[in-house]
Amino acid sequence: MDRSCEDRAREIFDRLSVLARCVAGVLGKTCEVVVHDLRRPEKSVVDIVNGHITGRTVGSPLLKGPTDDIGMEEIVTGDPPDSCTGVYRTRTREGRELKSSTAIFYDDDGEPLAAFCVNWDLTLLKSIGAFVDLVNDDLPENETASTIQMNNPQEVARRTMQEIIDENDKPVYLMDKSDRMQLVQTMWKRGVFLIKGSVEMAAELLDISKNTVYGYLSTIRAEDD
Repeated sequence: MDRSCEDRAREIFDRLSVLARCVAGVLGKTCEVVVHDLRRPEKSVVDIVNGHITGRTVGSPLLKGPTDDIGMEEIVTGDPPDSCTGVYRTRTREGRELKSSTAIFYDDDGEPLAAFCVNWDLTLLKSIGAFVDLVNDDLPENETASTIQMNNPQEVARRTMQEIIDENDKPVYLMDKSDRMQLVQTMWKRGVFLIKGSVEMAAELLDISKNTVYGYLSTIRAEDD
């Protein structure tokens, strides 16, 4: 690409970076906005706001994004002119549901140049929705442990931990130490930590170290005694 084309490309990326901050500023910390340079798929992320949602940073590869991303299909099969995928559902590597949309921009030769991706974490919204349903339903359906059709104790433990986390009104990445300790305490009271490997599972789901979970449990047991 000659210098004039490179300058034009840089201008496009700069403008998309401004737009990224505008969109993320409106939707807040639950909205990730990413600008990709599609000429460099191995390190395509040239700008990102709220990268904690998918764990990406500037320089991350194109394929490290959410799963089930039809934006990637648009890049491969799409043709100029510039296009937008519309809204679709994706998931983070940890399984959190996202509402996503991708716009693809092409250069003068018809080659994919840039992608502008918006990923909105629905965790908090779903928690609010569940609360509203509970308030509006005089007799909510009661799902008991008997409905969990799993014989594997580790799977039961993971399912129980995830349900405890989902009952909280914050996504994990917005939680502070006290929030995480409260969740560990709830897990402990539910007997989850009697199952082998549960400490490692809790550490993974809460995005903290195994030693931190052990520390929380030590504090909780001491207070209980």
